[in-house]
Amino acid sequence: MKNGNMELKIARTRERMCQYELSHRTGISQGLISLIERCYRQPTKVQAERIADALQVNVEEIFPDLLLRGRNKEII
Repeated sequence: MKNGNMELKIARTRERMCQYELSHRTGISQGLISLIERCYRQPTKVQAERIADALQVNVEEIFPDLLLRGRNKEII
């Protein structure tokens, strides 16, 4: 069972934002945000940046492994 992306969920709840509102602010579907939070999907670099901007945090704060994955291959 996947633990999920707790950093993303914590940042979102800190901003008192539901997935639906985050979806509207980022242009990313609520379903995809849910999948990213539960670690069933990985965001693209652009999606990660949109989410971070909407939550007013650094990308590395909510997706700490993004840079490591980016060094090895393109994020899909």
